[in-house]
Amino acid sequence: MFVVQNIFLAISFFVLVAACIWSWRDRKRNRAAFAEITDERDHLRTALTKGEEAREAAYGESAWFKKLFDSARDMVLVYGITDEDKPTQFLAANDATCEILEYSRDQLLSMTPLEIETVHEPEVQRSHTDVELLTLSNTEMLARDSVFASRNIQNLIKRVQTGEAVVYNSSLVTQSGRRIPAEITAHRFSETERMVVCTIRDLSEREKAAMELRASEQRFKDFFASSPIGAATYTAQRTLINVNLSCLRIFGAPDSGEFGKLDIFDSPFLPASAKEGINRGQTVHCEVVFDFDKLLDSRALVSSRRGKAFFDILFNNLGRDHEHNPLGYLIQVQDITERREAEAALQLREAQLRQAQKMEAIGTMAGGIAHDFNNILTPILGYSDIGMELTPPGERMHDFMREIRSATMRAKELVHQILVFSRQSEEAQTLIHLSPIVKEVAKQQVAGLPSDITVTHVVRVKEDLVFANPTQVHQVLTNFCTNAAYAMKGQTGSLDIRLTQFNMGWRHRQEFPELKKGSYLRISVKDTGCGVPDDIRERIFDPFFSTKPSGEGTGMGLSVVHGIVCALGGGIALDTELGEGSTFHVALPLADALPVEEATVWEAPPSGNERILFVDDEQGIAKMATHMLTSLGYEPVVTSNSLKALEIFEENPNGFDILVTDQVMPDLTGSELAMRLREIRPELPVVICSGFSGKLTEEKAEQLGINEFLIKPISRRELGEAIRRALGKAPSPPSETATPEAATPEPAPTDPADVQAEDPESPPEVNLSEK
Repeated sequence: MFVVQNIFLAISFFVLVAACIWSWRDRKRNRAAFAEITDERDHLRTALTKGEEAREAAYGESAWFKKLFDSARDMVLVYGITDEDKPTQFLAANDATCEILEYSRDQLLSMTPLEIETVHEPEVQRSHTDVELLTLSNTEMLARDSVFASRNIQNLIKRVQTGEAVVYNSSLVTQSGRRIPAEITAHRFSETERMVVCTIRDLSEREKAAMELRASEQRFKDFFASSPIGAATYTAQRTLINVNLSCLRIFGAPDSGEFGKLDIFDSPFLPASAKEGINRGQTVHCEVVFDFDKLLDSRALVSSRRGKAFFDILFNNLGRDHEHNPLGYLIQVQDITERREAEAALQLREAQLRQAQKMEAIGTMAGGIAHDFNNILTPILGYSDIGMELTPPGERMHDFMREIRSATMRAKELVHQILVFSRQSEEAQTLIHLSPIVKEVAKQQVAGLPSDITVTHVVRVKEDLVFANPTQVHQVLTNFCTNAAYAMKGQTGSLDIRLTQFNMGWRHRQEFPELKKGSYLRISVKDTGCGVPDDIRERIFDPFFSTKPSGEGTGMGLSVVHGIVCALGGGIALDTELGEGSTFHVALPLADALPVEEATVWEAPPSGNERILFVDDEQGIAKMATHMLTSLGYEPVVTSNSLKALEIFEENPNGFDILVTDQVMPDLTGSELAMRLREIRPELPVVICSGFSGKLTEEKAEQLGINEFLIKPISRRELGEAIRRALGKAPSPPSETATPEAATPEPAPTDPADVQAEDPESPPEVNLSEK
């Protein structure tokens, strides 16, 4: 029992020891395991921390990329690729895509590129009528409806998979059916992923801007082509780019090729200042006178225009582009020839008006002089006629009276020429002799030019008749001589005036191409002055063109001369050489000779025995009239006062057979006196004599019923014939519109200037010189 107990105790002890040992081992093992677990826990905690950090980093990066993806202004779409290289449904779409295409993101992710992209199919021959052919977009459709589009997108995907970024233009269709032009850039997502990323840029604004630009360019082209202003564009190297029809028409060029031959930038007609401005790159505005005859002669331009033309030209430098390269030039041209001609004509009319006003003032003065001078000549002529009547022919006194009468008649013609010069008397063109006019002008130049200028004249013609106005011919010669004297100013020289004759032939045709065949008289005025430069030779006959300093010339002289010669059917030519002198030639048609008048036998002036009431405020004329009318057998009653004449007539209206009265008198003029007397006796014959009256003319006198109208001085024969004609006529009643001339005071008497009588041998055509 005890043994059993001991054995039990021993076994219990061993068991206890073993349990302790196992417990110690387990505790040790558990401690090691716990340490391992702790280490694993720490490692796991570290791993979890790192994973969480990585996850948070990846989530932040994903959010950043998503934000960037959605905030992109361009559309971005991602789709996958099947094994057959076809596109899958969209895998991603940004906000801009949803907004522009008007789809939600879920709707887009259920669609493929073929459902939103259009494609242009190649046009094919159709065997049936298609109403869509009436539209411009009948070949454009969605890619899903086109077999042709499938092949295109497969080729696109293959190119993208090689790493190529494919850029192409297409159109997308929104949910509402609106077409959006787009530029699509397709590239692969990564080397390992079979996905395609498409970046799509909306080209609506660009296409709209392009359309507006095209429209603007078209408007410019239309404006450029149809503009009434000539326009041409040039490169920076001044090569013609384009020219409109107006510019071709202005220059008379047939086409742009011919116009391009004209170097307008270096034209000889362009002012030097304009060329300098163009070469400096400035915009230049100038007026240019083109001579198309010279252009044709130099073969610089084939043009339908002739003569000179005035152009207003704007050379517009177009500046430089963004790379500072010059853009070229735009030239605008306006033809202002008609405007300049109108302005010249207006200036000419103004000058003529001023000249007319001057001539009117001169005419008023000349009228007063003519009136007084004719009143002085009237008694001289009357007494000389009476003296010739009282002295038998052959006696010295008769010859003296004849010479006095001849000088008086020349003085009468001189007064007439004064009135013609001052335009107070009209003189039509008549047959005149040129030789006396040439001699007279030469004589005037000898007296008027300095002594160091020699004046010569040569007349080598058998016939010198022309149909012209002597005053105008005198003006032509005087103007040429004045210009010649100015060209020789301050130097020794010679002035030669020649009158010759020629028949129009081929040699003379070169000088006067505008004249017809026939015989002509040539007047040549030659000087040894400075000559006329070639550049102004064709402008010397232009109105207001003058080489003289301001204040020394009007530029109207040669212009007026040219007008006179052309009006006479003649021509003008010029021979000149710089430094040698000039010769102006005037050709006038030679007229037929005057018929020879047969000598008439002198007859006594008509006479009578009637009683005449004679009225003239000049005492000398009244006294002479008494003797003249008495010598003709009449019974004159003479008075110097018009009111006194009215009283005399009222006392005995039937005691007078005719009234002979002066026109310009104080109180009552001659026409007013005649009307007052005819109120008493309507059938009274009336003869009016006038030294000069600017208001009463022969036509107006006839309207007033005046029987005869005479211009003083009046010869004895003229007065006798006028009285007989008036007595043989019944007085004509005055017209309803005619009224007696208003009483105007007689011009203030002026002392007659000493007038030198002309050479008795000179023909009466010789004019007063025009100064």
